[in-house]
Amino acid sequence: MKNQILGESKTYTDQTIEISKLKKVLKSIELELKETNTTLVNLETNRLLNKWGADNLKQIMFNIEQHNLELKTKREEIKSKLHSLENQTKWVDWISGFGEKINNLKELNVKDKKEFLSHVIDKIVVKTIDKQTHKLNINFRLPYISDSLVWNDLSDKSKGYEIKEGSKSHKMEMYSKKKLRKV
Repeated sequence: MKNQILGESKTYTDQTIEISKLKKVLKSIELELKETNTTLVNLETNRLLNKWGADNLKQIMFNIEQHNLELKTKREEIKSKLHSLENQTKWVDWISGFGEKINNLKELNVKDKKEFLSHVIDKIVVKTIDKQTHKLNINFRLPYISDSLVWNDLSDKSKGYEIKEGSKSHKMEMYSKKKLRKV
């Protein structure tokens, strides 16, 4: 179920490793920003004390400020990627957990199945057509029916995704006791 929705391009472990690497890069950028800010303060102090020529000092400070701006831009890009990857990882965990729960429903007793369904289904409306035919309208608490995950860029999943909301209801006809047909 998880692989159908998310594909098989990156495993949970791959995402965790990538998150760890991005955090290290982010820490390195933060350290470099701190160092360049200290350098700017020292240069400004030297300028005020007239220790260096004003023209050269202004050019050096301008270059450092440009570098600072580039670092800040890179930092924001990495933060954005991190946020996206962390959200994907949470989605993978949720999908995996929900899929396992669905697979394990057969093993639950009637009471536990009922409890699970009470969290998923809001109500079921049954209309009798004749002795063997019934129309069911199942209303879910969340829009599970035909919802989907759509990647912003299939080739670069770190750019995130959107969840297309599905429907909260599902209609079907039931013939006799066992045959179900979608409407």
